Amino acid sequence: MRGLIKQDGFNFAFDPRACESCASKCCAGESGDVFASDDEIAAIAAFLGEDETATRGIYFRKARNGWLAKERQTKRGFECVFLGANGCEIYAARPAQCRTFPFWNGMNERLDWLAQECLGAVI
Repeated sequence: MRGLIKQDGFNFAFDPRACESCASKCCAGESGDVFASDDEIAAIAAFLGEDETATRGIYFRKARNGWLAKERQTKRGFECVFLGANGCEIYAARPAQCRTFPFWNGMNERLDWLAQECLGAVI
């Protein structure tokens, strides 16, 4: 078991063990943008064993500043297209935005929201 993760500049810590029981709250609910670079999309395609162009067309949409993972609407709200019954289907190749959650710029100002949305946030 791993301990708490702390990062300089943030007023909270993160307990990754909470991810085992949270039902992927950070990947579902309100609509949100998950950005992916060309290199990240290439890594996701390789992980899935798919053609990069096909992966880009199936799972991403072009945005002004790059690529966004598509979402699907469910009874939980919006879910990331990579969220499956057992969690993230591309966990080992997930984009940096996902790997760095909850240590995002601005989270120190949203501690109330973070406490509600992330069971692993230790404030």
